[in-house]
Amino acid sequence: MLVGVPSPGREIDNGLRLVGRAGLIERISEMLGQGHEVAVVASSSYGETVALHGMGGVGKSALAVEFCRSESASKYGFIWWINAESSTTVAASYRQYQEMAGVAVPYGEDPKTYVDSDLCNRVDSQRCLVVFDNVENRESLNDLRPANYQGDVLTTSRSSKEWDQGGVLEVDKIAQDAARDWLLLAGGLTDGLGVGIEDLKEADQQAIDDANWLAGPAAMDGLALALTMAANYLTTSSCGLAKYREYYENDIQSLLDEDSVVPSDYRRTVYVTFAVSMAKLIRDDVGSSMHLLELCSFYAPDAIPKWIFTAESLNAAQQNAVDTALFPLQDLALVHSVGAETFSIHRLIQDVTRHYLQNPKSLLNIDALEAQRQGSTATWVVASASPRDEVPIDVESIVAAVQRELNASALSDQLDVVPLPGATFEDLSETMRERSPTVVYVIAHGTASGIVLRDSANLDDSKVASPDSLRQLFENQGVRLVVLAGCHTASVAGALTEVVDSVVGTTDYLGEDDALRYLRESTKALANGHPINRAHRDAVIVVGGTEGNGVVLDLRAPDDVTLFN
Repeated sequence: MLVGVPSPGREIDNGLRLVGRAGLIERISEMLGQGHEVAVVASSSYGETVALHGMGGVGKSALAVEFCRSESASKYGFIWWINAESSTTVAASYRQYQEMAGVAVPYGEDPKTYVDSDLCNRVDSQRCLVVFDNVENRESLNDLRPANYQGDVLTTSRSSKEWDQGGVLEVDKIAQDAARDWLLLAGGLTDGLGVGIEDLKEADQQAIDDANWLAGPAAMDGLALALTMAANYLTTSSCGLAKYREYYENDIQSLLDEDSVVPSDYRRTVYVTFAVSMAKLIRDDVGSSMHLLELCSFYAPDAIPKWIFTAESLNAAQQNAVDTALFPLQDLALVHSVGAETFSIHRLIQDVTRHYLQNPKSLLNIDALEAQRQGSTATWVVASASPRDEVPIDVESIVAAVQRELNASALSDQLDVVPLPGATFEDLSETMRERSPTVVYVIAHGTASGIVLRDSANLDDSKVASPDSLRQLFENQGVRLVVLAGCHTASVAGALTEVVDSVVGTTDYLGEDDALRYLRESTKALANGHPINRAHRDAVIVVGGTEGNGVVLDLRAPDDVTLFN
């Protein structure tokens, strides 16, 4: 009977779920057979029994799970997995034992005494194994051990100090050749681990070079967690090794927020690999998955119940929102299914997610990374007008909100912002000629006859710029996006769609507050490289309407176009 043992990992090749761990399952079995309490710890690259810079992710827990579910563990009639990370997780493991083993506990009492007694009774009739996952040190294990338990013990720990050295099993980084073969298989370049490498050397040496670089010290450095995320990414996307390497190699340090303090026990590998996976979630437009990942970063990592999440908490509408949100996370190895009703998340993924939430500029989406790498720029004209003979608009507040979002963008160095207050048609025309803008915001009243700007002959008066005159002005200018943030701009928007790929306009009244919120939210997304159509849709949701309902702004744009690609 297995109690609390996590589900096995995804099959990699012909039934194999771990790479570079040949012989370790048998070694654990042998050491337990010799009477040792086996401590699975991380090994340093120098062969000393110490943790890898104090950081997890080397694959200790995955190895323990694989052992518990292997033929080598069939000698045990009962295996109990305890998440030893904290008193809270230990208590949860006791409750799980109580429920799965049917231990009767009087109402309101601590199940520990009753569970410990049940376990000791089992030891009398069958061989038992208790696994303590993520034990801080030997002293902690002494405090955690069930009362009077005399069965076998397997632990995972970042520390090797004070353990019986005869019972310490070092788990090193995955060898570079094995990691390379894993990535080649995940990238669809081989039919099995290490299969056809010699033939591939002749056909595609660059692919081998890319895989070696990613597997080596410059990138993933044999870290099992990073390799798992990368392999799952490659398996579930059409990215390819060459493109994946680009995401690492070209100015990848920009993924880290230079103004933030990165915790000392993090390695660049985990941040970069996580960032590329997060970027895929952004590109695939799975916001509910990102919300779920963010929420899970604050829970105990093992056996998180699905029922605690609602569709509303994930900003989703469908009833099966949790399962829908989990699928992309599982594909990228960001979470791991534990039975039908629960799932788990690696502690490092939680830590990196929390760091990301505190420093949102530290991880960008793929489009923004491409924009940074290529040096792509965008010129942003923000034209506004509120003539005195019209109902006043608080254009200063709206423009200031837009400017704040542009300044806060992770790509702010690549944005050329051109304010155009009190705009006349002539001002706009001159700016179009001189600056060749990528995006143009026009914040002004609209009518069926056109956009209300200031009159160059008398700046206190208004003058309507007709749909046809604006169409001629924008024709062949290379503008990617025009946003007409005013009421009744549908006629102008319709004319501009003939000469501009993406146009936002209104079919009815648009209040100042809604205009400000829309521009603030869409600007934030656009200035960070998100696709125009998704930035628009998400901003519309913030405003509280639906596209094209006659109240909010309506977009006509092709799919997956950003201001930078």
